[in-house]
Amino acid sequence: FPSHDTGDMLFEEEDYPAAIGMANKVLALGADNVDAANLTRAYLILSGSKGMIADQHGPFSELIQGTKVLPLLRKAQKISPDNAGVLFGLGSFYLLRLVQ
Repeated sequence: FPSHDTGDMLFEEEDYPAAIGMANKVLALGADNVDAANLTRAYLILSGSKGMIADQHGPFSELIQGTKVLPLLRKAQKISPDNAGVLFGLGSFYLLRLVQ
């Protein structure tokens, strides 16, 4: 079973493609086989990684990867609406949209 701790570690090491791969492995297991906390974390890792790739690789990446961030955060929010990571992610997303 892929661990969300591994995904967190890859994200912290800025290995965003690997973090995306790990999150996708968790999500591929499906909601019937993964608890809500791990599903939420996988969506957060996926959205955060895509956001970082979008930020670091210019306007085309921002268009391709950046537009996927909010839908992923919304999926995490649907699973765990009061999760601190979800709330932080949504707040950060909207704040960054205001300052750009």
